[in-house]
Amino acid sequence: MIILILTLIQGIAHNLAHPITPSFVSSLGIDDVMFGIFFASMSLGIVLGAPFWGIISDKGHQKTWIVLGNIMYAIGQLIYGYSEDVTWMVFARIFSGIGAASGITIFAALILIYSTRDRVGRNLALFGGALTLGASLGYFLGGQLSVLQTMIHATSYQYVFFIQSLLTLIYALLIFILVKNPTIKKETRYIPFYRHILSIFKMPFYQWAFYIGLLLATMSFTFVSKYLDVYFRDLGYDPSVLGTFVLFTGFISLITSLLIVPKLFKLKFKLTFFVFTLIGALALWWTFQFNQILISLYTIFSIYIIVKTAHQPFEQSHISTFANDDFGRIMGIRQLFIGLGMILGPILGSLIYASQRKLSFEIASYLIVLSILLMMLSIKKQKSA
Repeated sequence: MIILILTLIQGIAHNLAHPITPSFVSSLGIDDVMFGIFFASMSLGIVLGAPFWGIISDKGHQKTWIVLGNIMYAIGQLIYGYSEDVTWMVFARIFSGIGAASGITIFAALILIYSTRDRVGRNLALFGGALTLGASLGYFLGGQLSVLQTMIHATSYQYVFFIQSLLTLIYALLIFILVKNPTIKKETRYIPFYRHILSIFKMPFYQWAFYIGLLLATMSFTFVSKYLDVYFRDLGYDPSVLGTFVLFTGFISLITSLLIVPKLFKLKFKLTFFVFTLIGALALWWTFQFNQILISLYTIFSIYIIVKTAHQPFEQSHISTFANDDFGRIMGIRQLFIGLGMILGPILGSLIYASQRKLSFEIASYLIVLSILLMMLSIKKQKSA
């Protein structure tokens, strides 16, 4: 329960500045292309940080590493918000990404460590739901904070980054007080860090297939999430409208995690995962076929949100079968591929979005279909391995 509450708070703290970021970047006179670069820079930090945090957390002191990561995130966000220099902003995003990867990776590993096999799916669903609801609340509160600009006569949204950094530091203090390190099995022999990294390249084919499928799904999910922000702005909506919509999707995710996902795990895993994901891809494609976009977002898009929410505990549960008491390393590898997807999705998607907005979201739905086909191939190969 403590981990879930802390995950909720992390979602709020780490997403507080997202609704105002497109407008903030524009206010600095920076080209829209850099919005994708900044997000990709943070994702690069996650790629660099996730395997590192995962491997060292398997050796113990999980609480220390999560606290350190959040302090890094807070510092990075301050630099990003106040430097007003593109080079420093890119550096700050990479630094923040390295820090942010600690909590995402280690909390997921702790969920697996503390869960019995029959409760892994349920607990991962609650973990994902807490993170998503927290992110939605962060978006909503960040959108409301944008209204303060005229009240406090601020010239830009920099104050939001200060509030975010302060909240993250308070969150780090809560982790230090509340989290307890689990008992770790002592290794019989010392394994150098670089060998842990090299072991990634020795994974069997079925693991590579599943992780690449996850990468493609993440490319799609990330592009939709981040460029929906830009889409709202381009349609002339205020950041508070975006914040309210994301809060709505957060509650959809919470209901899905609490009521729908546990029931799905009682069905046939492979068939349910496959059919459910295809339904989500279709819902995403269909959403952008209508002119009344707000109506389709609050209706058809909700089906996509339900599927996206269920997708995470499904893939995490299956990835846990790759582990042999090294849950931190496995979750680190998972986060590495997610980070790569978070880099490639916005960059490639931004090139398409610049010329064809609707087409970019349609291609995102095609990526989801391709990803689930790879995952099904992986599951089939794993059973015969």
